[in-house]
Amino acid sequence: DDTVRLLAQLRELGVQLQIDDFGTGYSSLSYLVRMPVNAVKIDRSFVSNIQAQDRNFEIVRAIIALAGNLKLNVIAEGIETAEQLATLKTLGCEYGQGYFFAPPMAAQQAKMGGIDAVEDVMDDIAEQQQDYLDQQVKKNLVARQLEDQAKEKKVQEEFVLALF
Repeated sequence: DDTVRLLAQLRELGVQLQIDDFGTGYSSLSYLVRMPVNAVKIDRSFVSNIQAQDRNFEIVRAIIALAGNLKLNVIAEGIETAEQLATLKTLGCEYGQGYFFAPPMAAQQAKMGGIDAVEDVMDDIAEQQQDYLDQQVKKNLVARQLEDQAKEKKVQEEFVLALF
C-alpha cells in the first residue's frame, strides 16, 4: 500500500509516527500491525474517567501492556490531575499531555517560554505529585489507626467476655 510505504519512509527519516485517540473511532488494532508507528496516544475519554479497578482503568492497562509488548511508546491524552498522572505512571505509561502540564499553545508561544517555563511547570508537577503522595500516606495512616483501634476494641471485648 502506498500509504504504508510513505509512512515507512518518513519513519526512516526520523519522523515519529503515532496513532492518535487510540481506543476510539477509527483507531483499529490492525493499524498496529500494518502501520510503522512509534507510539499510541490513549484517548482522553479513558484517561479523564480513570479510577482504580474500573473499566477505563482496565482498558488503559490493556493498551499500555499491548503497546509495551509491541515495543511502542504510550502517550496518555487529557491528564488533568495528579491522581490521574500517578495512576498512569503506576500502569507504566511514560508520556502524557494535558492541562495538568499546560494548556494547549502555539509552537511560538511554547518557544517564547523557554527553559524557565518548562522548569516552572516541572517544579509545579513535582509539588502537586508530592502533595498527592502526602495525602495518600495520610489516608493510609488514618486507615491503619482505625484498623488498630478496631482490633484493640475487639481484644478488649474478648477479654471482657472471657472474664464472664
